[in-house]
Amino acid sequence: MNINYFGKHRLILVILFLLNSLVGSSALHSIELPKDQSFHSEYDLEWVYIVGHYKLENEQEVGMELSFFRARNTNQKSKTSIEVFPVHFAISDFTNKKHYTSQALGRRIGGLAFYDQNTIRVENFQIKMNQDGSYDISAKPKNNSKIALEIKILTHLGNKLLHGDRGISRKSYQDPKFVSNYYSITRIPTFGKITLNGKSLQISEKQVSWLDHEWSRAGLSDQDNSWDWVGFSLEDGSDWMAFRFRKDKVSASEVFASKYESLKIKTFDPKSDVIFQPQGNKIWKSPVTKKVYPMAWNLRSKSENLDLVIEPIFYEQEFDARKSTGLAYWEGGVRVKGLRNGKQVNGKGYLELKGYK
Repeated sequence: MNINYFGKHRLILVILFLLNSLVGSSALHSIELPKDQSFHSEYDLEWVYIVGHYKLENEQEVGMELSFFRARNTNQKSKTSIEVFPVHFAISDFTNKKHYTSQALGRRIGGLAFYDQNTIRVENFQIKMNQDGSYDISAKPKNNSKIALEIKILTHLGNKLLHGDRGISRKSYQDPKFVSNYYSITRIPTFGKITLNGKSLQISEKQVSWLDHEWSRAGLSDQDNSWDWVGFSLEDGSDWMAFRFRKDKVSASEVFASKYESLKIKTFDPKSDVIFQPQGNKIWKSPVTKKVYPMAWNLRSKSENLDLVIEPIFYEQEFDARKSTGLAYWEGGVRVKGLRNGKQVNGKGYLELKGYK
């Protein structure tokens, strides 16, 4: 890892994130796929995020997170822009309760980053979006030979979940600037290999991934705001996303949620029909960053007669990204269990906790 490279460009990225929080939102639009599958040059902050729980050929169970970020700032006088491209890659060994991470930070200068309608590439990390609807995804970190990824995901066979109003996703009723375009593709058939501890292992049959894609021009990069996010699939065939947002350090949380089931999308009334909050006193203090994270969560909905408990498969799944984005957050695989319409339900997914001390 080139520490000088990371240090200089991390400073640029933090500045961009702070500047992005000050500008107004550009006109968002109803999402169209595949038109909106790649990065959007006209927006200031964006990410494409793939996660999954997989069983491998040796019966080992792992989780994977791969996030491609894009941050842009435009000089209003010269009309020139700076773009930077962080990547976060993690594999959670659920069987042995170990967490492995790698990060990169690229710019177009020197060919370290590139994107067009069908490709996103940063150093040795790439998404190739094929005309048949499949994505070829590879991650081969320069700084961590223990982990790697080479998979094909069949996005055209996944469930398309457009959040909010046809993909225009409000994050706050207190402040309308917090809004984004946001969609998920769930239960994506997944094939390929994962490298763990230097050993390449085939992903077993009938494994699936979850993809998120979000872009905006305002607010979400502000280091004063924070959020809790969960995406999961239940064994009854339903897919769920819940987002708990705090626009600054003193504001109350606001909760938004969506569901995909039986070819239908439901957006929940955030003021009366959904609760997403920590449950009990289970916490974990990171030995690296000393941040303290709540480790048990409850999701409830009146209209769905839903009461779920969400807990990590193991606690130590923090991503220390201070060398690329200046932030550290908790991101890891979770199990879900509880009641829906009086019947026991189970599921699995990923949880993200950002902004904790």
